[in-house]
Formats: sequence, C-alpha cells, structure tokens
Amino acid sequence: MTADAVSEALARQSGIEHVDLEQTEIPPEAAARVPEDLARWVGCVPLSVDGETIIVAMHNPADIVAIDEIQRHAERFVTVACASQRQILTQAQRAAPDGPEVRLNLGIANDQVGDHECAVYHYQRFLLLARTDDSGREAVDLRIQELSGLSVRSHASDAPPPAAGDPAEEPAAATTTVATDTILE
Repeated sequence: MTADAVSEALARQSGIEHVDLEQTEIPPEAAARVPEDLARWVGCVPLSVDGETIIVAMHNPADIVAIDEIQRHAERFVTVACASQRQILTQAQRAAPDGPEVRLNLGIANDQVGDHECAVYHYQRFLLLARTDDSGREAVDLRIQELSGLSVRSHASDAPPPAAGDPAEEPAAATTTVATDTILE
C-alpha cells in the first residue's frame, strides 16, 4: 500500500477531504499565515484562507497539539485536510529547496516508505548542506552506508543467496529506527 493510499484511507476514515498537493497551488495569503518553520515542524501545508478559517493539509489530521499551534500563529480557526507525508515534505522542499532540515526529513520519509535510493540522495544532500557541527551527521553517514549496501544487494541478481543467519541480511527496519531516532535527537 502506498503512502498516498494510506493518506486517502485516513481521510475517508476521518471524514475529511484528501488533497493531492502535487495538483494544488499554494496561495501566498495562506502561506503567509503559517510561518515556514512551524509548517515544517508540525507537518502541514497551508492551502487557503476563507474569512476566519485557514485550511491546512496535514499527514496526521488528529494531531491536536499541531492544530492548536497553527491556530495560535494563524489567528484563524483551522480546518484540516489530509495529504501524504511525502507530499507535505515535497512542498516544504519547494519552499526551502536546499535547507538541511528539509533534506533530512525527506531522507527519513523515503527511508520509512522503503525508497532507499531516494533516501540516500536526500541524506547525502543533508550532509552537503549541514554545518560540520550539526548533530546527526554521523548517524546519517552510517545510514547511507547501510542503505547503499541494501541497494547493491537488491540489484545483484546473480549474487549467491546469503548464508542463514548472515547479520548483513537482517531486516533494515531496526537500523532505520535507530538511525532516525539518533538523527532526530
């Protein structure tokens, strides 16, 4: 199941609108109501302002703390629509295409959905853009090495099958959690 399909199902279950952010133009008056750093922090994209209401897309429409924070900053009542986390992060990337935090979040999001090649690309961009003293650099570098190894193994169709109990063939999910937890601290 894709991230978009999960997002659509969540919207249906919650009784709210699902939006495709790839097909949505963000009006400047909506973007001006939610500071860029807040939008990235809570994972939202402002869609429109209608009188005393601002409509935002979120990947987690049940995040009451985020909704309250948006409402406080926007000084408007918040109506939530649902969008996939990947699309929300892509919109954040468009707003700040070379911000290291955006690249790190895009890397983590792609890592979590299993798109390892895209995750490695964004992690590498993070390393290029981040300051040398940014926390998480070491964990990101380690995760790039892990994912690169997974990518090489998945493309090696003529490679012999791994030996039973080979630690290199253990599932990557556990290391992903460790790496992203370390990065986000």
